[in-house]
Amino acid sequence: MLSGMLDLLLPPACLACGVRTPGPEALLCPACAALLDEADADALRAEILADAALDDAVARFRYRPDGPLAPVFHALKYGQRPRYGRLLGRSLAALDLAPADALVPMPLHRARFLERGYNQAEEIAHGLAEVADLPVRTDLLARLVFTDTQTKRTRHDRAANVAHAFDAASDADGMRLWVVDDVLTTGATSRAAADALKAAGAAWVGVAAVAWTS
Repeated sequence: MLSGMLDLLLPPACLACGVRTPGPEALLCPACAALLDEADADALRAEILADAALDDAVARFRYRPDGPLAPVFHALKYGQRPRYGRLLGRSLAALDLAPADALVPMPLHRARFLERGYNQAEEIAHGLAEVADLPVRTDLLARLVFTDTQTKRTRHDRAANVAHAFDAASDADGMRLWVVDDVLTTGATSRAAADALKAAGAAWVGVAAVAWTS
């Protein structure tokens, strides 16, 4: 509530450079927004779809640690700005998403959720739901294992770190689902989530993220 009041009271400023933005719905000024790189769909799919667990993988932007999206994600995850997730989620409407029955936010472990107070992937999913007219199902996938950050791990270690980390509900049986996340790296976490959903009977599972970094 406090962060929402501050967003209303303070003049909107670009999260990357600090200059005024056109309005509270703009997280970046026009100059910084122009620096965003669209994700290469073919390259992304070639890297992420390494096995049959995921049926598709899409992302809107290419993520760079020194790029304008970095402070946006930092504020979303660590700055108590869940509203930013909804704004980012709406941007996913520009993607050509295959038909699905529901959006499934990448879940946080309960300990991480209590620490942060919200799940940034769920906020992104709700933003996408506003424009995609799909339900957000937080009941279909749960994270069982508290995993450390994947940032500095190798590709092999990332996969091992999240193996068997998820459990899916039988309600997923026969459903076509988009798993929604903030940033894709190797896709190890998304593939582990897809494994759980397909083990529960899901017919099709894709992952949709705001950004991709290889």
